[in-house]
Amino acid sequence: MELLVAVWAVRLAALAALAVGAISVSVGAPPLEAVLRAAAAAFAFTLGGRVLLARLETPEQRLRRLLTRRAQKDGGS
Repeated sequence: MELLVAVWAVRLAALAALAVGAISVSVGAPPLEAVLRAAAAAFAFTLGGRVLLARLETPEQRLRRLLTRRAQKDGGS
């Protein structure tokens, strides 16, 4: 499930970046401004995907992830 959400988030981010860039250029924005707007749109969609993944994570998965991270930190030192 996580992989599916991550893949669609990346797809939507790429599509949003292309759409925002194309619309910005079509209304006469300078190329640099169009690129910056496209990057902002891609960032927003990627961030949205990360938030969705965090909300879909079950408490057991979160606990396992935190314990694994703590074990790695304690074992590595």
